[in-house]
Amino acid sequence: MTPETRRLWRAKLKAFAIHVGLSLVVFAVVIAVLIRLWYPEPYFWIDGGLYVMSIAAFVDVGLGPSITLALFRPRDARMPATLAAIAFAQFVAFGGGIYLLYQYRPLFVAYVGFPRNEFFPVTESMLKGATPPSPDLTAQARERPALVYIDLPDEPAERRRLLMGGAMGETTVFQRTDLYRPAEGAWRDRIFAEGARSEPRIEAVHGANAARVRAYVDAHGGNYEAFAFVPLNARYGRGMLVFNRTDGRLIAALRM
Repeated sequence: MTPETRRLWRAKLKAFAIHVGLSLVVFAVVIAVLIRLWYPEPYFWIDGGLYVMSIAAFVDVGLGPSITLALFRPRDARMPATLAAIAFAQFVAFGGGIYLLYQYRPLFVAYVGFPRNEFFPVTESMLKGATPPSPDLTAQARERPALVYIDLPDEPAERRRLLMGGAMGETTVFQRTDLYRPAEGAWRDRIFAEGARSEPRIEAVHGANAARVRAYVDAHGGNYEAFAFVPLNARYGRGMLVFNRTDGRLIAALRM
């Protein structure tokens, strides 16, 4: 390798390192804020936040600096314009990643009764084409994202049709915002009656992950009956919402 080539590669690697460092700082600050606002624990891990963030990290921290490494020439008069174009393209791509994080953030966590008896995160993208939920629904909610109970019809055929809507290309049950009820008072009591898992069932269904529930109970007084554990089923994993049975408050969300 000639001295000129070595100098060129030193300059390239320096530019690459600076670009990586700046990208990491911007990425870490922005993503930390957005995760805190949009993906409280455990939704980042089990409902797509990690997946979208990984794509954004590849573009922002990997692809952008790699293009700088390939194109950088220290004595090229056109280099400032080239770097500006790279930065602009990286900014646009990173903005697309942020938009995806926004679209897939959980707006509601909806409880679906029999035969599921579980909570499901409902994202902005899932509500496209649906009637906007009542502003009171979120304004009155004690939690973020807001917990709601989906009041399914009692008639079995209609209930089944709603639950199968997504698979049949029809409106999904999550788009029926007219059926959303704030998970408070009697509605929360119904959730506890229908969905709260007994200790033996958690042990049987969740296997090794049941240790997280046992550890939580042991760390908070050791009385299993003081809590209501209701399953949370997301796109990339499962969790368990933990409620205080006395006042109905959501007090924790465990990743299973």
